[in-house]
Amino acid sequence: MPPYDTGEPTLIIVLDTSTIIRIKHRLRPGEQWHVLQYLDELVAEGWVTFPKQVAKELEDAEHPDAPGVWCVAARANRRYREPSDDTMAEVLGQYPGLLDPNAERNYADPYVVVLAYELRERHPAREIMVATEDVKDRPPLMSLGTACDRLGLRRLSFMGLLHALPRRDPAAERLLDDIISRLEHEAARAAMEAARIEAERDAADGA
Repeated sequence: MPPYDTGEPTLIIVLDTSTIIRIKHRLRPGEQWHVLQYLDELVAEGWVTFPKQVAKELEDAEHPDAPGVWCVAARANRRYREPSDDTMAEVLGQYPGLLDPNAERNYADPYVVVLAYELRERHPAREIMVATEDVKDRPPLMSLGTACDRLGLRRLSFMGLLHALPRRDPAAERLLDDIISRLEHEAARAAMEAARIEAERDAADGA
């Protein structure tokens, strides 16, 4: 039997709004319910967190979905305090492109990376990771992915998040591994189909 992550957190994953939204897009309804229930436990235990601005961003959505409703409810169970104004000023002083003064959406982005940056200072023995789908710069704005790279923070895609989440018991291990297997199989099928279409197009062009 493999060792399970049953003790104090050895890592902390900071969730971005884009990753929480991806739960709805990538997981089936039954999977969503189980994953959100598990994330609830991980938030309370300190393995996973997010700044309050992420919950606010999702709360302000016109039609909140299950991941958004979950995030708003889980906000009260977080173990870590918000980043300080001093840390916010330090990071934004280095990377002002993180802040879009005209943003009506995605205003949580700088708080995500600043929280991760401060958690690394507070918990040097733990690995700090940022789960985000925001990896494309839009000059003069900087993506979360670029900010993480420059600050030396490990960033996770949605699939990376599923791999990185702790396996606290056999049920959690089975849940996450089954989802990963399904998504990898679907991605492989999509790649094969894209390759087939490309080959047919090349053949038609050469005819």
